[in-house]
Amino acid sequence: MTRAVRDPIAETLGGISPGALPLTAPTVERHGDEFTIRWAEHSVDLVFTGIRESSGGLHAELSIQRDGEEVHWSRLGLASSRSRDGIVKLLERSPAAFNGAPVPWMTMVDRAARVVADAVRRGEPARPLRPRPITGRRFLVDPLLPLAQPTILYADGGSGKSTLALLVAVAVATGAKVPGLDVAQPCSVMFADYESSEPVVAEVVYLLERGLGVSCGDRLLYRRMFRPLMIEAPALRVEIARSGVGLFILDSTGPAAHDDPAGAGAALATMTSLRSLGEVTTLALAHVSAAGADQRVARPYGSVYYSNEARMTWELRRAEEEPDDLVVALFNQKMNAGRKHPPLAFRFTFTPDTIRVSTSPLADSPDLMNRTTVRQRLRTMLATGALTAEELAEATGEGEATIRKTLARMVKAEEAVQLPGTPLRWGRRA
Repeated sequence: MTRAVRDPIAETLGGISPGALPLTAPTVERHGDEFTIRWAEHSVDLVFTGIRESSGGLHAELSIQRDGEEVHWSRLGLASSRSRDGIVKLLERSPAAFNGAPVPWMTMVDRAARVVADAVRRGEPARPLRPRPITGRRFLVDPLLPLAQPTILYADGGSGKSTLALLVAVAVATGAKVPGLDVAQPCSVMFADYESSEPVVAEVVYLLERGLGVSCGDRLLYRRMFRPLMIEAPALRVEIARSGVGLFILDSTGPAAHDDPAGAGAALATMTSLRSLGEVTTLALAHVSAAGADQRVARPYGSVYYSNEARMTWELRRAEEEPDDLVVALFNQKMNAGRKHPPLAFRFTFTPDTIRVSTSPLADSPDLMNRTTVRQRLRTMLATGALTAEELAEATGEGEATIRKTLARMVKAEEAVQLPGTPLRWGRRA
């Protein structure tokens, strides 16, 4: 983003060195939390990065460049006149800083510090709310990832969530057709990895590309992560803005936390950091607790704020009776806008040189099928043919009264129909 900036401070600030060219309004480029204040007539750039605010005020790392060469780098207190004066004195003694015509360093440093401080503290302005429907696409990947919103995908370790996330990354980076998923618009993807390594991730992507017959080129970015996400977020905002990233994948929330991942503070800091990345769709992978893995419905490990702050959550379960292929089901446990989506199931078939992906009928994996709601199980069973309430109760293990109440709701919703004749049978509405 580049724009000319009216600078009211210029009207009151002096400090133009004798013989210096007149100082015009600078241009300002912003990429996330990185600001470049540029005076083209002097071939001078002041680049502010690593901006932090503490009890001592706003501080930033300042790189001053002339003719594309760095002539100064230091830490600057933006509101500290002593800090700014110190930088100017160093510049005035630097031969490299005076390559050509004199430069009004004091005015430049003061003006740039004020522009950056105002931009950082201003945030996004409040605007009149104009009630209107959403007319464009609601999902980056339908039905998995709502556009420009945070989604959490969680599962027990070794269930295949990283493999599924990399499938989504390849699909978004290339626009590849993946059964069961619809990519709205291909875009660059960043995979932020706390758990694995670049060679391991690169191999999985290579196998997925061969299975799908596509190539990501330079549109899939890998970033190995060590420090907490809240610390890395400013640098990530710069990289995301510069690279035009549309999907950010975090693997995973536990090591990304700055504190005990089970605490509310860690969850809020991580989710707020994801939100701070800008108008980018985010997918955060998470684990479940040991107790949660044995429950019919689990939750992401840690504070309830992980689920509360996400706009959509998917629980992933792996089929237990598949010794060769990886078969996983996704259960939509939270949908912030609208009804929850029915479960999705995928089969990953591994060969020495490819990973092939297809959809998988839930009915083929009884352990996964049993984790769906009664209504979802009845939909699946009635799709195979008409059945009595007694037959449905025996097949599902649910009470006959529960089956009849669910069937009544399905008839009302036009999902099922009661057929004539005896004994009474129900079928799927055509």
